[in-house]
Amino acid sequence: MRPNSTGGGVCRPRLGCTLRALLSTVALFGVAAGDMRVKEVAHLDQGVYGELGNVVPVGGIGDTQTLLVFSGDIPNTWAGIYFYRYAPMNSYRLTKVDTGNLSSHGGFIPGNLLPWVAGDLDGDSSPELIGPNADYSTGYSYVTAYVPQAGGSVPDSLVSRVRYGGVDVAGYFRLTDLDRDGKREVTFWSADNLIMSFEWNVDSFRQIVSVPCNNGSDLAVGDFDGDSLIEVATTGLSWNNWITVYKCTGNNLLVPWDSTPITRINGRVFSVSNLDGSRRAVVFATYFIVGGYAYLYEVEPTNGTYDYQPILIDSTTDGGEVYAQSVCGDIDGDGLDEVLWSVGNQIRGYKHTGPHQYELVWNWWNGGNNSCNLNLYDMNGNGYNEILESGAGLTHIFEIEAIRVLNPNTNITLHPGDTCRIRWQTYTPPRCDSISLFLRTDTTWNLDTLIHALGPSDTAWTWTVPDIRSDYCHVVAIAYGPGWQYDESDTFFQILPVGVEEAAALPVRETRLLGASPNPLTATTRIQFQLREQGPVSLRICDVSGRTVAALVDGGMRPGTYHRNWEVAPSVPNGIYFLDFTAGTYQSTQKLVLSR
Repeated sequence: MRPNSTGGGVCRPRLGCTLRALLSTVALFGVAAGDMRVKEVAHLDQGVYGELGNVVPVGGIGDTQTLLVFSGDIPNTWAGIYFYRYAPMNSYRLTKVDTGNLSSHGGFIPGNLLPWVAGDLDGDSSPELIGPNADYSTGYSYVTAYVPQAGGSVPDSLVSRVRYGGVDVAGYFRLTDLDRDGKREVTFWSADNLIMSFEWNVDSFRQIVSVPCNNGSDLAVGDFDGDSLIEVATTGLSWNNWITVYKCTGNNLLVPWDSTPITRINGRVFSVSNLDGSRRAVVFATYFIVGGYAYLYEVEPTNGTYDYQPILIDSTTDGGEVYAQSVCGDIDGDGLDEVLWSVGNQIRGYKHTGPHQYELVWNWWNGGNNSCNLNLYDMNGNGYNEILESGAGLTHIFEIEAIRVLNPNTNITLHPGDTCRIRWQTYTPPRCDSISLFLRTDTTWNLDTLIHALGPSDTAWTWTVPDIRSDYCHVVAIAYGPGWQYDESDTFFQILPVGVEEAAALPVRETRLLGASPNPLTATTRIQFQLREQGPVSLRICDVSGRTVAALVDGGMRPGTYHRNWEVAPSVPNGIYFLDFTAGTYQSTQKLVLSR
């Protein structure tokens, strides 16, 4: 059924009453409401507050490690910026906090930046961090761009600023190419009731668009009617809102195109580029009413080029505040976009199943906090976009779950020669083509291969425990499909040679490398050492050039006395080698002579 001009009619999605009734229970656990499983892979104790920008990924800086940047509630500041650097696997290290208290750049305060977007504006393959910056000394706000410092540090070097309004301006910035001339612009809605666009020209911004917009709060940008021209859609905060569409009709020319009234309050818009494989952009509008009511609309032209109409997709009584920002993108690697609707205090994920038809496949509740702001980016480079959620001073990072290790998953002790039944479970989506298993025996991301190219339908594999000693073992399973995704044992397990438990119980007064016997050796030597304290241990055999010939220990160990055997491979030539032993701050090197 086609809605009327006030948006009162609906075309119902595939969301049954039973699913809606279960939604509140499902949301508590953050599991799939339909057929998509999403897991939290990282958590930060800082995050965006209210309308203070968005959580922004900045990729390709120096050493290619990605930054996660957002403004936060820093005491005694107007905003302040957090810079987190991604580190394998799925961990984030706080690199810098710009408090906004220190003036620089001629009195300009970089810490007052509200990060909204990042991208390469000037074509030098290095991204700029872009957003508004209020300068209270002048009473104006500026479009600003920062670039990374030399050496790949955080992007805090100001390269351009252009004044565009008063200090109360809070723009929702988008990177665009409205007239498709190959030059990227920054387009946003301003509280001065203007749609503005600034183009990068040589080494600074220049204003190219300023269009009156009396009903706006956010922007959605895309070719919504399929005519190869770019449209910009807005909606507003007051009652009897209008969804207004503007079209770029020429070089740097944006004109009003269509308006459709809708009797809702507190509107936001966002867009999607590829729901069904047609690459046709779609605009969505979301509204929040005091009391928790929230509504999601799809907006499309009814005759191909004109007359945009809203179609109600879903609604809920469990909504939060109006500052929430939604997003669309490919989560499961199938090449099609999903819709992630932020309802203030929760995320509702939808798959497109037909014209104006959507299936709820994931729901996550943030514990009742508001300002659930969303972005998407492949932070770990595994081919799947992470969902970046930031709000109320916290940041959560999610990724689709492709595989889960079921066993070993407890703190157990294994011995060399034991057999262990490794079990796992895969999920669809995403697609799984093959599975590999690995052993991690230290606190870093160093993996020893157990087996490659298991079939996608396999669920178990029998592993013979090797002759090593480690107190911090994890089985790591990787599922390969459109990308790759991993899981590992929830808790560590031990591999202990038979009888080592008793030897480890004997008191040890000092950490020492006791030596190797026999030495000179012909084929095998027994290396003994003792540890006074628990900690990381490295025991390697190196040649005269320093190259590692054999790694006998690389991981955490408890106090005790131990031995390792070096069984020399036939390919290792005769000569002088060195036994390199490190345990905490203790280091020792001894010479070995191989003579067959």
